[in-house]
Amino acid sequence: MGNEYLQYPATVKALAEELKTACNDYNARRIDNTRIKEIVMWYATAQADKLFAANQINPTISKIIGKKRVKLISDLLDGYQQRIGGDR
Repeated sequence: MGNEYLQYPATVKALAEELKTACNDYNARRIDNTRIKEIVMWYATAQADKLFAANQINPTISKIIGKKRVKLISDLLDGYQQRIGGDR
């Protein structure tokens, strides 16, 4: 995933800050469509316990990153299905 973003944030708040930074970088055109999708998919797979609450984005993350970033992440995750049972 590269060194620009922390791969394994320790807390939900840290994950939210990483997502916020990635979304800001995307909106400022510092990263492209492929890169933002790669980052969001990485977190959806590797940090699913922090990113999701049931079948939606964790409310703590939503509150920290804001509506527009949540919309971007939701659009990027369109069609993504979490695995049941915690297997990766």
